Amino acid sequence: MGDRIIGYPETEVGLIEIANVRKEMSLAKITTKVMDIQEGDKVYQQMKKVTRVAITEFTYGDEFNSFTRNVQDILYTNLIQRGMTVIEREKMEQVMEELAKSFSGMIDSATAAEIGKMLGVEAVIVGTVADMGDSVDLRARLVDVEKGAAITAAQIAVNKNPTITGLLGSGTRSTVYGGRSIAPQKGSTTIQEVNAGGFNFKLIDWQKKGDGLVFELLVTSEEDSELALYPNHNNDFRTRVFDDYGNEYNSNKIQLGNFYSTKYQFSNKIVAGVPMKAVITFDNFSPQTKIITLLEISCQANNKYFSVQLRNIPISK
Repeated sequence: MGDRIIGYPETEVGLIEIANVRKEMSLAKITTKVMDIQEGDKVYQQMKKVTRVAITEFTYGDEFNSFTRNVQDILYTNLIQRGMTVIEREKMEQVMEELAKSFSGMIDSATAAEIGKMLGVEAVIVGTVADMGDSVDLRARLVDVEKGAAITAAQIAVNKNPTITGLLGSGTRSTVYGGRSIAPQKGSTTIQEVNAGGFNFKLIDWQKKGDGLVFELLVTSEEDSELALYPNHNNDFRTRVFDDYGNEYNSNKIQLGNFYSTKYQFSNKIVAGVPMKAVITFDNFSPQTKIITLLEISCQANNKYFSVQLRNIPISK
């Protein structure tokens, strides 16, 4: 362009899959090789084009209302105007009624993928509306049906005005399909001990600290093992919690023994039969949160990834 070079001929030499992201590098495996991959070859993220989607109604705590219905309608209209095929609400509700017979709990990525397969779409939009006092946060994820993982996510804040406030308080409906709730019910029994990946995770304490939360666990293994934890690694491997309003929060720090990290994967050796303390910290919680409906800890041991899930933890303590 004029006297400037703005591009070069490009030839696809293969496909790689990122297996591990570190501070200044990433590890990947070659999944498809067209020709030899050489030093200096560039890597681009492979983006999936989605043309057929379904939109769930966003939850507002453990309810739907006129505002959440309007959000669904606005998304429906805008996506159609962009040339996408969007499944009608009636079909979505039929599938939710059917799916509710075999599932309870919030709509996570795996459940969204199952919904999408039943509807024959490529992706499903799921999300929550969170009351932040003077505003409401709309948090949405686009879940790939084939992989059961979020392709992308977005969050916007909408300032409250009399119209928004009125919509939030009108047309209230329970988030229940087929007699089972898609939002966890308050007051459930806390699960305080879980076995996963050859380890025992025991929740021993949790408390508020300012606007944040701190969880303490004891981790035990029957044999000497190296355990890796993921604080806030990426969309697939991260430690997070969901509250009773459907809000999602990523961990900002994890400590295992005397090792800790605020972002990247780290590991520590656990001696057989000797409990090791793990401390997980989260910041900036909504002051209205009363229950942690899911604490999900992403781990790796013996070259296998797994997650530890503790549910319905009251935080009024």
